[in-house]
Amino acid sequence: MSAKIRGHERDRLLFAIAPLDTLERREHYKASVTAADLAKRYRWDLYWLAFDNGFRFDSDDYTDAHIDTALRNIVVDF
Repeated sequence: MSAKIRGHERDRLLFAIAPLDTLERREHYKASVTAADLAKRYRWDLYWLAFDNGFRFDSDDYTDAHIDTALRNIVVDF
């Protein structure tokens, strides 16, 4: 069963990603990363960086679609 990401977990994700979403990182992606959907690649790379830094959701019920919706609401497109 899947569930929409709860507000407090979305907030935790925001606080885990915000310090990683830098102007320098964005410029690097624009200049050197090739992807069909660069904005999607960028937001998911931020998610995996946050994951590597210890971020975890409280629930295992979230699908990639739920996570991507939260990421699109958190990370501003290029």
